[in-house]
Amino acid sequence: MNSSVIVLVGPTCVGKSKIAASLSAFFPSEIISADSMQVYKYMNIGTAKPSRKERRAVPHHMIDIIYPDQYFSAGEYAKMARDKINRIIDSGKTPILVGGSGLYIRAVIDGLFSEPMVKETIKKRLRTQLAEKGSHYMYGKLKKIDSIAAARIHTNDWRRIIRALEVFLSTGATISSLQSKARAESMDCQYHIIGLRTERKNLYRRIESRVDSMFKKGLAREVRQLIKRGYKDLLPMQSLGYKEVLGYINGHYSLDEAKALLKRNTRHFAKRQMTWFNKDSRTKWIEISDIDEEIDLVCHRILKLAGL
Repeated sequence: MNSSVIVLVGPTCVGKSKIAASLSAFFPSEIISADSMQVYKYMNIGTAKPSRKERRAVPHHMIDIIYPDQYFSAGEYAKMARDKINRIIDSGKTPILVGGSGLYIRAVIDGLFSEPMVKETIKKRLRTQLAEKGSHYMYGKLKKIDSIAAARIHTNDWRRIIRALEVFLSTGATISSLQSKARAESMDCQYHIIGLRTERKNLYRRIESRVDSMFKKGLAREVRQLIKRGYKDLLPMQSLGYKEVLGYINGHYSLDEAKALLKRNTRHFAKRQMTWFNKDSRTKWIEISDIDEEIDLVCHRILKLAGL
């Protein structure tokens, strides 16, 4: 049985989802999203989820699996995604892991330690402290507890800060010590990590187009609906696309300024993604000039690189 897994990485807007869906014409496959925001229900336009039509054409997994007020970690994602991978392989198809969340992809490929159960009281206490005192204060707490983990985490990365504190308060052991003991779970499959990239001017043009399209599709309306559902003050609403629109809705700036801000922040996000993915020497890169005109060519190159 073919136990290959294609892993498509690259910056936002480069065309990963389009290529992943197009690959289904060349071999039986199913797609596993590796996007830390597409897991949330109701957050559709701002996360650029594949349409329902696209999801009917090719099975997609790890999309719309939790509510915005539910806790979800890279470890939990990895467990679920690996289960999907095994099921897809068992069915005789090839899994395509696609997305721009580097931590999620690394968690699947290289493994993370088995996360402890965290009591709701601990979660609520830490989130209350975060809301009241901010990520810098929480970072200071982590630095005192686990300087090794703190050195690897940015002071604004509240997700990882809170996660590290939760682990310590739940187990009495630091997350860095548990990670050092962890071993990647054995999986009888071969990962082919393939990166898609394009010239900066092409990527920026695609980012401009996507942001304009998001607003035309009703991104502001989607954010207002999330607010009505009671999700306004939740951390996922501080993610790319949602925090900029919240600023507009709250009267901090105009709609045009919100669009410009989102375009700028998306460009910065794409740079950070490329910094992350460039660190992995296993990645085989494919240069794209015009994704719409090169779909078949890119698919054939992926097939060759993956030995399929």
